[in-house]
Amino acid sequence: MDSTIIQQGVFTADGSAKILTLRSDIDWMSVINYTKIAANAASTGYRFYWQRGLSDGDGFEEQSTGAATEIDLKVLGAAGGGFTLIDSSDFTLPAGVALTGMTNASPPVITSAGHGLSIGDIVRFTSLDNQPQIGGIDFSVTAVAATFTIGNINLSNSTASTDGNWRKVPYESLYYPRSRFITYISSSATTGRAKIYMSVTHTFIVGEKVRLQLPGSTWNNFSQLNNRIATVVAVNEARAGTDPTNGGTANNIVVDIDVSGLGSWLTFGAASNQGYPAAGEVPFTPAQVVPLGEDTAQALTSGTDMLADQTYNTGYLGMNLGAGADAPAGQANDVIYWTAGKSFSNLAE
Repeated sequence: MDSTIIQQGVFTADGSAKILTLRSDIDWMSVINYTKIAANAASTGYRFYWQRGLSDGDGFEEQSTGAATEIDLKVLGAAGGGFTLIDSSDFTLPAGVALTGMTNASPPVITSAGHGLSIGDIVRFTSLDNQPQIGGIDFSVTAVAATFTIGNINLSNSTASTDGNWRKVPYESLYYPRSRFITYISSSATTGRAKIYMSVTHTFIVGEKVRLQLPGSTWNNFSQLNNRIATVVAVNEARAGTDPTNGGTANNIVVDIDVSGLGSWLTFGAASNQGYPAAGEVPFTPAQVVPLGEDTAQALTSGTDMLADQTYNTGYLGMNLGAGADAPAGQANDVIYWTAGKSFSNLAE
């Protein structure tokens, strides 16, 4: 007997790529942008469809040409920021994609034709000709256009790259809480304590205990923080001064270590405006924040859920929906309905 498992749901878009966690594997998915249909918005997608066998990022799109009876059907292609099926237990990365430029700026802007990325996607760089110091480090995408931007790092004193590769990282590490790479440390304007920026949007909460890893002489005065255990006392404090720019909420944690006497983080390389070690420092071990557990007293004082910080397996099957006017996750505040299904049959082929 044939049978089909149907799953469905609704969400309000925030302008970033959307990952839907599914109860089972699927063979097809249909997405409807209720907001675009209600507005009869011309030349923007309102219905999207994916079926097993399509490439990552691919899918089909229906959009109105502006007249109620006129519809365009488009194939998104890998550059369209469409659908990407996720099995977070599969650690195989997709093939590398060539880039033709990465600016020496804060934040860096990357040129890669038809990149198909959405805000919130995670990318990893390799083989950069002039900026190898960020090779192998994951970054959150904070802005997209014909180019894309990575936030939370200052490369203003590096030499811009003209060649290299990037890969989209379709999963997070299986276990929460997760380690993150440090890209910048400043002194909190209110307390003088360490305000630590990370390359990927973090999931730390107030009350967590972490170990800071800044090994070797690369990190200058901040090397004395290596292997220090600290407690998170605030998250996402407003950026200030020379803190890295980003595409939204400041991606940092404040820990209970006073760094006001360590000087500026901007001391790497030959000039004073670089927020990350220079290419000449390669190879070096990147700095990290590593979760350790929970500070019970701080968690209670801050009203933190004591059970939220347990280590657990976050593995899942899911679908990553690209964001944008012509993408299934839509634009900020769009109301999105979706349906997905898995079909079974015991009929002979």
